Amino acid sequence: MESYPPATFTESRGAFEELVGRLQTKTMSACSHVDVEGQMDEVGTASLRHLYQDHLSLRAEREDKRPVTGVNGQKRTEARKSSRALMSPFGNVVVQRLAITKHVVSGGLRPMDAQLSLACDSSQRMVRRDIS
Repeated sequence: MESYPPATFTESRGAFEELVGRLQTKTMSACSHVDVEGQMDEVGTASLRHLYQDHLSLRAEREDKRPVTGVNGQKRTEARKSSRALMSPFGNVVVQRLAITKHVVSGGLRPMDAQLSLACDSSQRMVRRDIS
């Protein structure tokens, strides 16, 4: 089985450095606090999204590939890559995770979904709380 691309945190570091660079410009030194906060919110949120994506990618790299037994007692031994979209407070990210399956057993198990306490849909509880 091929592995996921390594989590290097390059994009999250780059997004953070972009924000630092913007805040150091003469243009930003002449801005009101509202304008500075707007830039921090926009670029800072992107940094957090990249950081969250990098964290999820690292978890995918480290995910346990051992067989899993379902509630029906059937042991699933075959690991295949899968992914799902996840809406976070920082923007959309992708959860790359393994589906542990068995050829003669219907349905795969995705242990990372349970570890992350993911709901069946792509919305995270934190986002739902903000919406309602």
